[in-house]
Amino acid sequence: MSTTNYSTIAISSGDELDVRSFGIKQGMSRLFHVDVRAVSRSHDIDFDEVIGAPAKFSLQTGSGSHSWQGVCAQIEQTRVERRGLATYSLVIMPRAWLMTKRKNYRIFQFESELDIVKKMLGEWSVPFEERVDKSGHKARKYRCQYAETDFDFMSRMLEDAGISYYFEEKGGQSVMVLDDAPQARALGKPRLRFHDAPDSADVDFVTRVAVGQRVGLGKMTIGDLDYRRPSTNQPRLSATGGLPTEQALEEFHYEPGAFLYKQSGAGGKTPAADDRGASRTDEQAGAAKVESRLNGGRAGTKRVTFESNAIDLVPGVIMSVIDHPHRVLGADRSLLVTEALLEGDHDEDWRVHVEVVPTDAPHKPELRTPRPKVTGLESATIVGPQGEEIHTDEYGRVRVQFHWDREGRRDETSSCWIPSSQPWAGAGFGGINLPRVGQEVLVEFLGGNPDRPVVVGRVFTETQPPPYKLPDYKRVSGLRSETSPRVITGGAGADGDVAQFAKGLLGGLASSIVPGGIAEALENPLFQAKSPDQQTHSWKGNEISVHDQPNKQQLYLQAERNMNTVVKKNQTTVIGDSRSTAVTYDDVLLVGRDQSQVIGNKQSTTVKADRSVKVKGAQKHEVVGDISVHTEANQSYHVEQTFHSHAKDHLITSRPVGSIILLVGKSSIIMQPDFIVINSVDVFINPGPEDTRKAMQGIRPEKPEEKEAREKKEAEKQRAADAFQMANTSIRQGDHLLYYQYFAPTQVRPAAVTKEQIAAFHKSKWQEYFNPGGSPGDDQLYNDLLSNASKKPWEIEWEFAKPPAGTP
Repeated sequence: MSTTNYSTIAISSGDELDVRSFGIKQGMSRLFHVDVRAVSRSHDIDFDEVIGAPAKFSLQTGSGSHSWQGVCAQIEQTRVERRGLATYSLVIMPRAWLMTKRKNYRIFQFESELDIVKKMLGEWSVPFEERVDKSGHKARKYRCQYAETDFDFMSRMLEDAGISYYFEEKGGQSVMVLDDAPQARALGKPRLRFHDAPDSADVDFVTRVAVGQRVGLGKMTIGDLDYRRPSTNQPRLSATGGLPTEQALEEFHYEPGAFLYKQSGAGGKTPAADDRGASRTDEQAGAAKVESRLNGGRAGTKRVTFESNAIDLVPGVIMSVIDHPHRVLGADRSLLVTEALLEGDHDEDWRVHVEVVPTDAPHKPELRTPRPKVTGLESATIVGPQGEEIHTDEYGRVRVQFHWDREGRRDETSSCWIPSSQPWAGAGFGGINLPRVGQEVLVEFLGGNPDRPVVVGRVFTETQPPPYKLPDYKRVSGLRSETSPRVITGGAGADGDVAQFAKGLLGGLASSIVPGGIAEALENPLFQAKSPDQQTHSWKGNEISVHDQPNKQQLYLQAERNMNTVVKKNQTTVIGDSRSTAVTYDDVLLVGRDQSQVIGNKQSTTVKADRSVKVKGAQKHEVVGDISVHTEANQSYHVEQTFHSHAKDHLITSRPVGSIILLVGKSSIIMQPDFIVINSVDVFINPGPEDTRKAMQGIRPEKPEEKEAREKKEAEKQRAADAFQMANTSIRQGDHLLYYQYFAPTQVRPAAVTKEQIAAFHKSKWQEYFNPGGSPGDDQLYNDLLSNASKKPWEIEWEFAKPPAGTP
């Protein structure tokens, strides 16, 4: 044993212990573990004072010293010797080890992984130091510690952020160092000389060196899911490294939200979604994450192991070796200590087994800590700001309070925005029903990732009971909503119109138009449209429910206030029995084209005030039976053109008292009980059917003398027309004879006969035919004939082509 080596252990009870042997395991991003076997004159150490309390183990050599301060994680008495010495076995762990003993559920929002780790270390009073580029560690939107120890969650955060940790002795404490680039630190120890067979322990050396390399990861790819992007443009980032032969060795991780980081500044188009800060996909930060993951996956592909007597070769130390022939251990190459195992007995030299890696590549922690995978569903309560019943953002997401969350305040800060599953989701169309504050929902997690919750269902509870009492109404199904904010009749902030309407439905409101109003309608069984539980419109909300009990099947529809229905083409309604419709105020029907109505039996219409009908075209009524009109006041007809009334049997107009007056322009008929007065320019009595028909069309009948003159003139015109036809035929025949008589014998060419000769011949023949005696009557007939003809008869040219048909 070297006289310059010694070890000590101190525990909180103050009992002295003499170290017999020890073993210290240390690793990058691992907790150190100190096993000590020691003896003491005290054979009854109070374990309660020691366990979990501070403890310290120290080593001293000729070249230096090192100590490990933490807590006593375990103490055991293993033997009591004859001389009165008791043997104890102790385990000392860093204070951060206590974090492995608490399992928890917690939610962290808008904090970076580094901030989360620092917060947790502070809660456990773990001394730590940062050697981190904070600009490379942005705040994350939502991170969840789910059924895992504080230490596992912390390790997971550090690994995801690419931050290593190790322990350094400072001020008598083992300080936890958080380092995102440990390979870039300065040389922490003088160069150690390689000795294949060292013969002295007084000088630090390196021996039993082994240099190795293994096949490593060559490509890392991470796929994300961003709801703000099209499905064809989802983030997917890759990084490659290592040898060309390693490029095909890929790890692909699908992690929704992997690249989601807090964004500085306003959120832009989604102020509701960004009410507590905007988070967006950051591909630059995502690329750094992928690169870090790749380096973590390649950790240890090149490594060097050796033995040394330098006890301060601990993880995180940068060193170098001289006098070794391998180029990895050249004097100009630095190495990062990643593991160290130090073992020793009180009477032997101490040796430390060390593992180092070259510093020419970034060192990142490997993903060793598995993320918890949520199996099954979680139950949670919808939460929101005080006084807000429906709390949502532009995407229909909600916030919840998980029942395991002991830190949530049951408000809008309790969780991130969580998607709420809907029955149908399209581009501006689909089905939507948002859960409301206080309602119980079922939550699932994408890929089992506790950072990615999704509301997938709802359940009823004692405080949120079903719409209908169960199991009494187990055959009722449907949808029922509630007015939001809740309507309290007469209460402050209530919708006055709705509150009055609800009160009226219970029998308290009278319509200003219809006496009795809704109260009257409710008293009439025809208008009592009751819900399946026989409540008449009492629920303050909208409802569509189906009752499937035999002989009571019912579809119930209730609109708490307005109901708007749009049918863009056809609508068909078939009612097998009766229909009742009660409209308390106004009813308006607009039909763009035709309307037909067929009533198989009787129709009764009661109008309690005025009625107005306006028909811009024709109106026709066909009644097989009787028509009876009873007017208690006045009745008037205004006809711009013709008014026609026809009765096949009798037309009776009865007026026991008073008078009947008919007025048309300057004409009038006044009928009194004892006389009749008729006034007009002309009065016609029994003019005959034809004149009566014309008079009905607005044509004035003829007086007898007017009729006689008209008939005479028409007879003369007819006689002239007949004579014209006869004369025309005769003259044409005469033309033919004239041709043969006057021109044919001399063979005169037709061109030698002038038009004037023909006209003179025609005129003489017409005069001879119609006026042979020269009487005045015949002269008048001749003149009438001439005046009515379109051409004078003698102006008709002679047709030489051929004789008229039938001419001999």
